[in-house]
Amino acid sequence: MLVTTFLWSMLILFILPSVFVGLTSCSNDDDEPFPSLITEMCDVFTNNRGQITNLLMDDSTMYRLSNDVSGFQPNAGYRCVSGFVLGSSGYVELLSLAPAYILYDCRKESLRAKDPVGVVSVWRGGHRYLNMNLRPKTKGGSQEWGYLTDSVCINAAGGNTYCLSLLHGQGTDTLAYSQDFYMSISMDSIARTFRVGDSIRLAIETWSGLRHFSVSAR
Repeated sequence: MLVTTFLWSMLILFILPSVFVGLTSCSNDDDEPFPSLITEMCDVFTNNRGQITNLLMDDSTMYRLSNDVSGFQPNAGYRCVSGFVLGSSGYVELLSLAPAYILYDCRKESLRAKDPVGVVSVWRGGHRYLNMNLRPKTKGGSQEWGYLTDSVCINAAGGNTYCLSLLHGQGTDTLAYSQDFYMSISMDSIARTFRVGDSIRLAIETWSGLRHFSVSAR
């Protein structure tokens, strides 16, 4: 399966205006400090009325929402970058939401392009995802994304190293300006189970050449 990003329009379609602009929370007491805003990638889930009810963090922590954020597809799940403040008893107030994209192994697809992209960071999100903050150049057109598992080899620790390559098709989208995007690869799509000593090595073609990013798989 290919992931196609319509870099500006996808944001508008995915995030409803009431959520996209974000909400703010303040206190009537001037001496009361503002609560700390936490920004993290997560999975969000909706109920049968299209209201977001839960945030599942990458470390498997589950939060419930204390405020009403609605207008989404009923009984659906989304990969997002969320901004929230912690409440009590496992509740949070969701203040902002932006889309993230889950990439799929393209061994059965035709995409093989490795067009360059800016890389801000690559990290493992708990035991659930390999996350990327990427900075493609765009003029608002569509681009295609995926990854390939190139090889699996034994490393010095005696575990497996899963060597992946990011696939990126710039297509006809003009190289006009840079825009941050968040991508994730499900750890379950890389391997069914991981052992101590296993690692992941992701190759990404950047504007300064090929770079490799290594993270522990456990």
